[in-house]
Amino acid sequence: MNQSEMTAKIQQGDGFIAALDQSGGSTPKALAGYGIGEGAWSNDEEMFGLIHQMRSRIITAPCFASGKVLGAILFERTMDGTVNGKPTPQALTDIGVVPFIKIDKGLEAEENGVQMMKPIPGLDDLLERAKSLGVFGTKERSVINSANAAGIAVLVAQQFQLAKQVLAHARLFAALNISLADANIRTWRVKYREHFWRPYTAINFIYPGTNWTPARQTPCHPEFYAAHGTLTPAGISAIQNYLGSDAVDVTVSSTTLPNATRHYASLNQIIEDVNAARIYTGFHYRSTLVRSNTLGIAVATWVNEHMMIALDQRTVEADEEDSDGNYVGLPVLERYDLDRLDEEG
Repeated sequence: MNQSEMTAKIQQGDGFIAALDQSGGSTPKALAGYGIGEGAWSNDEEMFGLIHQMRSRIITAPCFASGKVLGAILFERTMDGTVNGKPTPQALTDIGVVPFIKIDKGLEAEENGVQMMKPIPGLDDLLERAKSLGVFGTKERSVINSANAAGIAVLVAQQFQLAKQVLAHARLFAALNISLADANIRTWRVKYREHFWRPYTAINFIYPGTNWTPARQTPCHPEFYAAHGTLTPAGISAIQNYLGSDAVDVTVSSTTLPNATRHYASLNQIIEDVNAARIYTGFHYRSTLVRSNTLGIAVATWVNEHMMIALDQRTVEADEEDSDGNYVGLPVLERYDLDRLDEEG
């Protein structure tokens, strides 16, 4: 299921959401209900291994895919595990079950008639990992035990604050996806309009007999725009807009060269490295990378300023329902406000 299909299932589906999110404290009780006593494991790893086996059997049971289970809430370890060789969230979506992740770390002791959520360390990392695995939403809970206005006010404020943190990640991924998609569309539209030659073709035509070859085989499509030159700054700019800063502390390792690492203290350094790689490999001209970077940054900036903004709520008219495939929202622009690039659209 894709994102829109999962949204439709949760909005319109008829069924229930299964709780497969028992964590450390509740796991022994869950295993006991399954017929496994505490003597069956000697440490937490073995205990969590047993609970994952139990959940795997549940997920792969034919009745679980009968259509009555709309979604399933996963414990972090379950999300990170596999079912029949597939990441657990994918195993769920493959049978039509929408995956959710439990993000709370349990409840505080009761105070003023309510139980607040405990602090959630590492939440940002968990949300990013969950999104990358295809998890649809989150689950977290606090408890109201009595009608205490002061306690309820504090509890509600905590829930809304947590919701803002979760939604911020959704906003980042939305900005990334829109910026990358729009930059990609513009890049390939211009490539096959300009049909500009690659360095391999140009050098050997202008200087016959040199037999110049690039370091790698030249891609079999036109040179201008450079896709790496537009998409990299589009994505980086979306991240910069989200963070409000260019500063990072990131070390990456090569997947092909042993012991080869690169450290970045700036997001812009990543763009510079990508540009240099495309030039030194012999795929692009520096002038192309400069202009491609300008396009990518402009697209991400436009998306941030025009699409990543809160809209006033309004009543949707009868003919505006998105049942006919027509998106009700901002129109797609063919041009971005660039003096140099406007004439190229």
